[in-house]
Amino acid sequence: GNPAEQDDYNEDRFCGDPHLVSALCVTSQGRQAFHPLLYENFRRQSYEAKELIIIDSGAEPSAFMLERKAEDARVFYYFFKAESLSPGSPRLPEEEMDAICSSVLRADDPMECTEWTRKRPFATEVKKEGWTKGFKRNLACMMARGSTLVNLEDGCLYAEDYLDTMRKELLAVNHSPSEAAAVALQMWHTVALANQTFRWVDLGVRDPQLP
Repeated sequence: GNPAEQDDYNEDRFCGDPHLVSALCVTSQGRQAFHPLLYENFRRQSYEAKELIIIDSGAEPSAFMLERKAEDARVFYYFFKAESLSPGSPRLPEEEMDAICSSVLRADDPMECTEWTRKRPFATEVKKEGWTKGFKRNLACMMARGSTLVNLEDGCLYAEDYLDTMRKELLAVNHSPSEAAAVALQMWHTVALANQTFRWVDLGVRDPQLP
C-alpha cells in the first residue's frame, strides 16, 4: 500500500542519532480509539529528544494521527491501505485478564515459528496473509532515526519518565553506541474492565497460582 501522506525518503534522515529516542507503535484501524492516548503518552514524556513512529494499516487512516502529524514535527505517521489484517500476537480477552501472567504464557502459534533442521539449514518461513505486528514493527524500526528504539503500545499507560528510564538502562548495560543491546520490562500493572481488578505483574516472581 501507499502511505496516506507521502514523506520524501531521505537517506540522510535515517542516521542513527545517538541522543534521539524513537518511540515505535504499530496499530490498525480498529485501534483508532486509542490513538489520543498514544499521543498523550508520547507528548508527556520528560525526555526531550524524541520522535514517534507509527505504522498503521486498514481501510482508512486515522484522522487524529494525520492532524498530529501536520502540527507536530516529531510525529511520523505512515498508513498503508490493507484489506487483510493479521492479528499477529492477539490481545488478551477480558476473561483472561484474571491470570496476571497470561500475556507472557500464551502458547506460540506454530504458524509463526521458523524451523531449522540438518536437511534444511535455512529457516523455513510460513507465509501469512495480512499485515502482522511483527512485519509492521520491522517497518517502524527501518523508519526510525534514533539509535535508541522503544516500543509504545497504543492501549497502555506509561510513566512520564518511561523513555528516559529505558534509555538509561540501555546505556547502563552497553557503554558502546556501536554495539547492540536490548532491555525489557519485568514489572507492570494490568487492569481488567470486566471485573474492575487491578494487578501488579512481576516476571521475577513466580505466580503461586501457576503449576
